[in-house]
Amino acid sequence: MHFKPLFLMAVVLITLTLPAVASDEIDLFSMDLKELLTVEIQVASTRPATVFNSVSVVSTIDRQSIERYGYKSIEDALVTISGFDVQRSYLKQSIPTSRSVLQDHYANKILFMIDGIPNWQAFGGDPVIGRIDINDVERIEVLKGPASVLYGTNAYVGAINIVTKKDNGNRMSLGASNNNMRTVSLSSRGELTSGNYSVSVNHRNKDEFSLFFTGEDGIAGRIDEYQENTNLHASISYKRHQLTFNIYDGEESYYGSDITFKGGAGTDHTVDGYFVNYSYQHDSRAWGKFEFNGLIDDQENEFDVNTLPTRLFWEGVKTTLSVKNLYDFNEQWTLESGVDYESRDSKESRFMNPNGLVDVNGIDQKITERSLFTQLYYASNKHNWVIGGRVVNNTLFGNNFSGRASYVYMLNEQSSFKIIAGQSYRSPSLFELYGVIGCCILGNEKLEPEQADTLELSYLTAWNNWFLQSTIYRANYKNKIVRGIEFDFELPSGEILDNVNRYRNGENFGATGAEIELKYTSSQWNSYFNLTYVDGNDNDRFQDEDHYNFKYVPTVTLNAGLSGRYKNWILAVNGTYRGDSKSISDGVDSSFIADLTVTYRQQQDDSSGFTHQFSIRNLSDEKVTVPEYARRRVVDELPLRYERTIAYEVSWNW
Repeated sequence: MHFKPLFLMAVVLITLTLPAVASDEIDLFSMDLKELLTVEIQVASTRPATVFNSVSVVSTIDRQSIERYGYKSIEDALVTISGFDVQRSYLKQSIPTSRSVLQDHYANKILFMIDGIPNWQAFGGDPVIGRIDINDVERIEVLKGPASVLYGTNAYVGAINIVTKKDNGNRMSLGASNNNMRTVSLSSRGELTSGNYSVSVNHRNKDEFSLFFTGEDGIAGRIDEYQENTNLHASISYKRHQLTFNIYDGEESYYGSDITFKGGAGTDHTVDGYFVNYSYQHDSRAWGKFEFNGLIDDQENEFDVNTLPTRLFWEGVKTTLSVKNLYDFNEQWTLESGVDYESRDSKESRFMNPNGLVDVNGIDQKITERSLFTQLYYASNKHNWVIGGRVVNNTLFGNNFSGRASYVYMLNEQSSFKIIAGQSYRSPSLFELYGVIGCCILGNEKLEPEQADTLELSYLTAWNNWFLQSTIYRANYKNKIVRGIEFDFELPSGEILDNVNRYRNGENFGATGAEIELKYTSSQWNSYFNLTYVDGNDNDRFQDEDHYNFKYVPTVTLNAGLSGRYKNWILAVNGTYRGDSKSISDGVDSSFIADLTVTYRQQQDDSSGFTHQFSIRNLSDEKVTVPEYARRRVVDELPLRYERTIAYEVSWNW
């Protein structure tokens, strides 16, 4: 499924609508810290809250920061948040990681949402961050820690909510770099009778670099690393109804099914798909705020395995129905309750061998999950708290209960102290249960759901133009699903396989961590300093191999940035330090990478103008690598950032 013709049609459609819309875009660089911190966040609750009185630990990246520091993708922004990182495996790039809990190939332990709409693959359980472009983002909201009571499965260690732009206006941008990075973006948002609309189309070829690589079999060659995303995102609302549509086509290079060139290293891993979400909201004095959501999410994966041109293909469809109600008893007491239904269906799965024949490894499975949740809120000038729980019934794993309890003490309007206790739950994906890739990766129908218990203490305060959020936590993880090496494994057919990767549950393990976020914001200056510290044990160490989660993550990560504005010019520099970590047989060195961005805003009038942005990414040409923690055979490290990139982008708002 490829969508290039649809991309061109969308460009024509948006172009036809552009002249009818006038821009309402405000100057984000004139907003002070107080204005930015009073924005109501959405990821922590359906009940309106700011970062101070929210009953969860939440971090945000506002549009001002995105513009100032010139983030080219959502991944670029996410890595600056304390407690968060964007990792990779030999199969997948751009894997968001929360609190250093690693994910074997698929990022199915963090829930990814666009305007509250959950997006993840029915087959592997992972989201595609490239289905929304950074140019369409108003704010990135990150909830740290367990969020299963709020959202159900896949919010195991956190949740990301992308809030799209809502202001009326048009935008067109073009960009290019020295290493063939190309970007094009076109969007339009405006009002309709009793509603509004937004539509955007984007194409981005991101961070391409070339390196000389040696595979597990000792054969070396050159690999061109790249990510390419094309997406169309549109929504239309009429009174209480809203319809949201997203379609995307993504490609990225990977290192083969067994990290060899004959296994597909350097070839395409493609992900295509679409989702359609219908939402209905009704607010009444008698019944409260009612919301219904219906979602269909269809996604396809395809990549080379073993001797080319063998291709693995699968398609999964996820259907979600959700009913929520928020009822205010009075100004202090609120009851939130809801019912969710979710169906994951492996629509098609097959191996294509060089002769075009279908292998017998197809998966025809379906899992349904039903859940009921409720949360009781209390809010006053000084005290906010919530207690709630979710009961999940899975067709394979029966019933599970997750609970949460939070207390927020408001010292004043811009200072608070939080105590949060929460549990999370994630049921195994179809691929983890039933997947088969040739002779080397096997699912496991005996898997148990993952669970976690977390206790968090957080202090937030703001003074003058400064903001501080500091958090310490203790987390215990149970039944984390990982891949382990097995020998002499017998298939149902009686065939014996040797030395295969098979999913299994690990032993219980835990971690203690600290996260500090310090920010300064004014109309002229912006700076941030974010610290991540994690001390995890090795209780999940496999008896037959030296492998455990916290072996592969740095103890300390630092992110910092500084930007200044003079008239129409903005100069910004930001950097990331990753401490050293271990790999299979060696260590991965620490690294520091810095980016420089110069922005010039050429304002024509109050509602239109050009923005020119020149950036140098990876100033020192640092080679940043991460441990190869998924397969754990011969290759120790994989590249994360290579080569210096010099880019220019021009955008026109009107």
